Amino acid sequence: MKRVLVTGGAGFIGIHLVKKLLEMNYQITILDNLDPQVHGPNAKLDQSVSPHVSFILGDISDYHTCEQAVQNQDIIIHLASDTATGQSMYEITKCTKSNIDGIANLLQAIFNLHTNVNKIVLASSRAVYGEGKYICPKCGIVYPNGRCVEDLKQHIYDPRCPKCNGFLKQTATCEESELKPQSIYGATKITQELYLRTICKEMDIPYTILRFQNVYGEGQSLINPYTGILSIFSSNIMSEKPIEIFEDGQESRDFVHVEDVVRAVLLAVENNTANTIFNVGTGHSTTLLELSKLLYSYYDKHPNYHINHLYRSGDIRHNYADINKIKHILGYEPQLSLEEGLLKFTNWIKQKNYFNNHYEESLNIMKGKGILKSWYTK
Repeated sequence: MKRVLVTGGAGFIGIHLVKKLLEMNYQITILDNLDPQVHGPNAKLDQSVSPHVSFILGDISDYHTCEQAVQNQDIIIHLASDTATGQSMYEITKCTKSNIDGIANLLQAIFNLHTNVNKIVLASSRAVYGEGKYICPKCGIVYPNGRCVEDLKQHIYDPRCPKCNGFLKQTATCEESELKPQSIYGATKITQELYLRTICKEMDIPYTILRFQNVYGEGQSLINPYTGILSIFSSNIMSEKPIEIFEDGQESRDFVHVEDVVRAVLLAVENNTANTIFNVGTGHSTTLLELSKLLYSYYDKHPNYHINHLYRSGDIRHNYADINKIKHILGYEPQLSLEEGLLKFTNWIKQKNYFNNHYEESLNIMKGKGILKSWYTK
């Protein structure tokens, strides 16, 4: 029976993954700090898994906790991260402490203890790409550096070509694309990848890096105002509050259901392919306006959204994954269409009776910090 440490294993993706690993007869240890922002106050490990796993309540930013966690492990799946993109732009030390100090401690403990770890799987993010890959009619494939403030002031939200300043057509971002993060969160995920690749080479430990797109699904936090756009929108809809849509609503993302993400992680765990990076998504993009309309239809509610033309520092315009590599090497195929995934997700939401995600408060904080900007000069 192989022993697996899942950091962040009490979280949204973690619990889904742990349940599958238990079905496959892995021996599981979970390390999680049960962050109140994500789990709420006085949180406990999910009762469906707690009798069947070893649980360490602690933080990966503490070295001695990591040392305790990695002992006698065969495989490490590193999910634990501070994933709040907007929050990372004004709480920089909070994000870096969790994401950079966390993986440093984990790798230091493995190195110091001469453990039997023979595989590490890292959950990275599409945030490492920033705007990602685009096509310029004149210049071909380009990777924008970000968006121009003067354009944003005129409500022109699409990035321009870094070579000719022309407008671009979005295309799927592959793993070989340039890495140009637009947020502190994205920068920390690149750092995690670099730390892992460097030390695993030194210790001769195979690794797999999975760059997740926008993950959603049942069990996602309904109280965290900084992550999970579907949860945030759903909480507002069920509370009869309007949805606030940034920019013009045409920004798009690749929304992938948690079941497909877990399937990708399991393939990475069980496949012998080593030292590889994979995108995990659906290969399709959906605008936030389209997503909002779908959610209202699934909840059988009259649409009540406000396109506010606000722009949040660290946000990108478009990004969707090229998943050909993970299909070819690991045999990954997303099983749930957005419509199928939303049906499962919204049916789960309908069973809930508490929706207070402190979203308005988070907007006011970001406005006060200058992270959420509103320009009306057009």
